[in-house]
Amino acid sequence: MKILRVENISKIYNMENYSIKALDDISFEVEKGEFIAVIGASGSGKSTLLHVLGGVDKASSGKVFLEGTNISGLSENKLAAIRRSKIGIIYQFYNLIQTLNVEENIALPILLDNKKVNPKRLDSVISILNLQDRRKFFPSQLSGGQQQRVAIGRSLICSPSIILADEPTGNLDSKNSETIVNLFKELNKKLNQTLIIATHNLDIAKQADRVLELKDGKIILDKRNT
Repeated sequence: MKILRVENISKIYNMENYSIKALDDISFEVEKGEFIAVIGASGSGKSTLLHVLGGVDKASSGKVFLEGTNISGLSENKLAAIRRSKIGIIYQFYNLIQTLNVEENIALPILLDNKKVNPKRLDSVISILNLQDRRKFFPSQLSGGQQQRVAIGRSLICSPSIILADEPTGNLDSKNSETIVNLFKELNKKLNQTLIIATHNLDIAKQADRVLELKDGKIILDKRNT
């Protein structure tokens, strides 16, 4: 089942005296449950691609279909609602709210929609993240790896169609990076969670189902790992 379809996406940033083409006519499809690593040198377009896929930034041309809906043409209000319910986004820097504890940070997307948190779902996510003994801790009381797990939990709480992660291990040491890589594998295998991860981490690239390599805003390699 195709969960994501990207058609001829380009992104141009217009500066005062020149333009930068961050994405150049990119097209690809993603099956439900696929684990995709997006690699490439700094400036190749990885982050821009994830931002466009997640509706954080708008493409200059082209379309992005999520579960058949063209999210490229939605109003900002409708797009924000889809981001909270169907798209989980994880950044290198955890972006946790310092005055909220672990439970509250994870539940934030639901609280922002003025909905009630399903306690069983919250318990399940916290268990997957192995944060049972940190539920009431604040971000300042957590290690970097634990904070990234909370950020992953926040992206999971609404059972999203797809999770997009931008250099999720870039701010972690090797031990915590390995923990996060293993967590992504578990989410993919046990929950059939669709993942697209932009990374320089070769361990993530090796363990993904598929690798997309970008250069100068173009896909130069699209291969499946064996």
